[in-house]
Amino acid sequence: VQLNLTTRIRQPGSTMKTFVAATLFEQGFVPENTLYSSCTFDWPNEAEETDTTTYGGRMGSIRSMTLSSSNCGYIGLGQIAGLENVADLAERVGVRTSLYHFGSDGQPQSLPPSLPLGTREVSPLDMASAYATFANEGVYHEPYLIERIEDPQGRVIYQHRSDPRRVLDVNSARLVTDVLIDNVLSGTGTRARIETGQPAAGKTG
Repeated sequence: VQLNLTTRIRQPGSTMKTFVAATLFEQGFVPENTLYSSCTFDWPNEAEETDTTTYGGRMGSIRSMTLSSSNCGYIGLGQIAGLENVADLAERVGVRTSLYHFGSDGQPQSLPPSLPLGTREVSPLDMASAYATFANEGVYHEPYLIERIEDPQGRVIYQHRSDPRRVLDVNSARLVTDVLIDNVLSGTGTRARIETGQPAAGKTG
């Protein structure tokens, strides 16, 4: 049985937190903004009512919560950013798999409170495409497989032409990259450092 690991969807884990941070930066926050973030969940109970549970909370900057990959912190940051806004940004920068739960009518209904923790499935291709948008300062390029096709005489019969689109403000994209560089230097992503000293940015998943 052949398996395409590039397009097979799976839970992306904490790599989804980057979209929350990007949404906050787009809303005017900066990495050093200190926010109180609590983990609040609304769960349906057996009486078809809603129980609200809060799991503590913490005060910290967006940068520090990213470097520690705080799950509780990012649940709260997702609520501050607005999950609909996070899903919209993720789609704009390259995530093509819907992050919504769908109803019986096939229409998107709701987003899970745990969305910032990467509980909705996304393909590795989508994640690579989205992170490339951040690295490209907010300009999206649709992924492609074939660069050029030539005939036996070397004549080009097909040449890929990119259609770049700005989908994120350049300053927001630069703030994302700055935080992710810091994450590789001193956060949870230190094992991704490049021994030659080449700059690297990333988020553990």
